[in-house]
Amino acid sequence: MLKKTIITVCLLSLLHIGIHAQHVLPSTVRQYLNERALGEHETAISRFASSRMVEGREMIDCFIAIDNPGTISRLRAAGVAVNCEFDGFVTAQVPVNLLAQVSQIVGVSDVEVSPRIKLCTDSTMNATHVIDVLNGTANNLPLNYDGTGVIVGVIDTGFDYQHRTFRDPDNPSLCRISRVYDTSDKTGHKVRYRSSVLPGSVFIDDEILALTTDNAESTHGTHTSSIAAGTHVNGYGGMAPGADIVLCAVSEMGTGLSTVEVANCVRYISCYADSVGKPFVVSVSVSTTDGPHDGRDYLSKAIAQLVGPGKVFVIAAGNNGSNPTYAHCTASPSQTKRFLFMQKDGSGYDSTYCYVNNPEETEAKFYKGWMYTGDIGTWDKRQFITIAGRKDDMIISKGENIYPARIEEVLNTHPKVAECIVTGVPDSTRGESVAAYVIPEDDSLTVQELIDYCNESPNISKYQAPRYYRFVKDLPRTATGKKQHFVIKKQAKQDLADGLLLKR
Repeated sequence: MLKKTIITVCLLSLLHIGIHAQHVLPSTVRQYLNERALGEHETAISRFASSRMVEGREMIDCFIAIDNPGTISRLRAAGVAVNCEFDGFVTAQVPVNLLAQVSQIVGVSDVEVSPRIKLCTDSTMNATHVIDVLNGTANNLPLNYDGTGVIVGVIDTGFDYQHRTFRDPDNPSLCRISRVYDTSDKTGHKVRYRSSVLPGSVFIDDEILALTTDNAESTHGTHTSSIAAGTHVNGYGGMAPGADIVLCAVSEMGTGLSTVEVANCVRYISCYADSVGKPFVVSVSVSTTDGPHDGRDYLSKAIAQLVGPGKVFVIAAGNNGSNPTYAHCTASPSQTKRFLFMQKDGSGYDSTYCYVNNPEETEAKFYKGWMYTGDIGTWDKRQFITIAGRKDDMIISKGENIYPARIEEVLNTHPKVAECIVTGVPDSTRGESVAAYVIPEDDSLTVQELIDYCNESPNISKYQAPRYYRFVKDLPRTATGKKQHFVIKKQAKQDLADGLLLKR
């Protein structure tokens, strides 16, 4: 009996290891590692925050989704610096060389490398009626709303702590800043939240009078905070000149900021306001055009967990109103369009994309200031976009466009298929025929089973079903795990000539 128990435990352990060996990296981790492999992670085209050196280790800001609080101890044991805890996730700094391993820790359901966000809010006062509100009683309001009794927290970079906008209007020697939390300066007081210590430190009382600036190269923070709560001098000032001010200085790394740092600042302002029993308004003058804007990103979730009565967030809509950031087209549901583009700048082709020493190929990629990415999809009348696949991977058989991704989705649902890749091979009558390379999950899998499965599937037509098959042990991939269709296409042509493909 003991022998059977030991064997069972060993088998379960091997199964556990096998499952984790096939672990798929979270999408942003794959993208970030791919950027590093291409040397793009510190360039303007990167969509991620820059890494930083912390105690001799290169770290990257991340949001980590966890199944339970017990996972935090495993993260710390793996070398992760956990910052703030939110419901279902934490903010953290992860060693760059351990990103893949951290995503596989038991209890970790997702790792998102911090997206890069950029400074904005460069015009506000001209479009508002702030003076009418400040002089409320003169405008049939019950009182003058100047922010008295309220904390205004500003998250930004480039604060001039000695600026007149932060001084008392009647006595300039007095400072209106209650707290300064600097995410990169460790010379102040440690900031603790539950069992974690946040990056940087906080400065209080007279310590603030000795501060100069967090970023001598920028004044953006002074600008935005003066709009939010600056002292009125000679008729100019902020929207809440009577409020207590909390400034959170985040690091401007490379060409952007870190959403993880912003989330940490949001938590700090909320905790401080609770400690002094005052309502708060947080001003966040940052934004990004990357990713979905549907409230499902982690920074939005962090804010949603804190917002409520007396807890208000004012977030910039962005500075891109005059820039053609998004493409658009008119199409019927039956049409397939090449519609995903990137803008080029005014100096010529987008400096972030070109073919080295190949101006002809670079020229072919651009059209009227936009770049074809090679993605193909449909845009229906309800404004839903469906990506069909890559133009380079598309198979044309008897004049019909066939997208490998759709066929791969069907084959991958077969219980005996571990994974597959679909490509086209030359056909003298059809132009091209569909060929599928399949990694069997079960060695008993036969070609006839796959033929029957595709014929019975409601998700692909008969002409889309593969005519050729080959069972293999692995598939060509990039360093980040992405399947290489162009490699298999070249191999399939040779396999067809060598008679290695099984015909249905």
